[in-house]
Amino acid sequence: MITTSATSSANAGTRADLTADFTGTLHLLRLCLRRDRDVLPMWALIIGVLMPITYAGSIESVYPTAADLAASGHANLPVDGHVRPY
Repeated sequence: MITTSATSSANAGTRADLTADFTGTLHLLRLCLRRDRDVLPMWALIIGVLMPITYAGSIESVYPTAADLAASGHANLPVDGHVRPY
């Protein structure tokens, strides 16, 4: 036999009902940030600083002169934000 519980429409959607689903979320978030406080700055350093430096260095090593860069087609990338149809 299936039983159902009826909720009154006056209590549906109250703040207590909405926050009951997120009970403990703040504590779990603080735990994750505390646990990863050494790893997160390293990821930010790697992604924000080291990867762009590596990318710029690799372009300079592959195309040492401006003529090589122009011949490769990288010089035709849109700088002004407009996509060229060709």
